[in-house]
Amino acid sequence: MPVPMNVLLADDHALFRAGLASLLKAWGLQVVAQAGNGQEAIARAREFHPDLIFMDINMPSPNGLEATRAIKAEYPDMKIVMLTVSDDEQDLFEAIKSGAEGYLLKNLREEEFADLVSRLGRGEPVMSPGLAKKLLQEFGRLREER
Repeated sequence: MPVPMNVLLADDHALFRAGLASLLKAWGLQVVAQAGNGQEAIARAREFHPDLIFMDINMPSPNGLEATRAIKAEYPDMKIVMLTVSDDEQDLFEAIKSGAEGYLLKNLREEEFADLVSRLGRGEPVMSPGLAKKLLQEFGRLREER
């Protein structure tokens, strides 16, 4: 089971946030706030100082990547994990460059998600397996270019 943490959920789909909040609460995590756009995510991060933020990429004003950069600029130790449907390599690379500690796809099974959240509680970075492969391939490509 995941380690107890205070969590902020930032996603523009209210029903998804509600479902995720219920799941996290069942695991003993405290969902301290929710946000429906990037600006709200920044404001809630300032107000509640969560241990962990699950951030969607495709949100309005600003998007999740921009909100992540803004939050990390103020709170570099705050953990942010992108939780998104986007398996686009550019989104993945931008998220990591923006300071995200993880990148998870919303199509994870519940057991996989529970394991990854537990890893976050232990301070480990997390990533959906297929995306980790893409990231390693990109680093390999960059190394060959040097």
